[in-house]
Amino acid sequence: MTIRPILIAPHPTLRKKATKVATFDTELQVLVEDMLETMYDAPGIGLAAPQIGISQQILVMDCSDQAEAQNPVIMINPHVREKSGELEPYDEGCLSLPEYEITVERQCRATIDYQDVQGHAHSTTFEGLEARCALHEIDHLNGVMIIDYTSQLSRSRILRELRKKKTQEKPNNA
Repeated sequence: MTIRPILIAPHPTLRKKATKVATFDTELQVLVEDMLETMYDAPGIGLAAPQIGISQQILVMDCSDQAEAQNPVIMINPHVREKSGELEPYDEGCLSLPEYEITVERQCRATIDYQDVQGHAHSTTFEGLEARCALHEIDHLNGVMIIDYTSQLSRSRILRELRKKKTQEKPNNA
């Protein structure tokens, strides 16, 4: 397994709509294992393939308590069948927006149809943090980020700060 670099906004891959996975093979299984390793290492509770530069509809998440054993959920080609419950605000973080939290209103329940790494179909209803995490990662698969839930002014400020930080991290070629 390999820990892969996580793309930071405003990388253009993060804004593309990911393509459906058509081939369920060992290459996909290795990619999913790498995604889990990368997510746990970050540390995070969710990761979408576009965040590591792969524009495919794959997400991994694990909302289990750190004291518990790992309980990863892997979704290939996820589709939100139903969202329900009141919109609840929550400060969300994102591995592609390090050091920022954005208050996002989401439903607290979501039924999602998806495939596993073998291509078998599943439908699961998630609640609470798991629903929020799944919807957050599915947003990534559609090129949507948590900064899209803020004002244009806030979004511009955050992206400007991230660009500046990236420029400052580049080594001088002197």
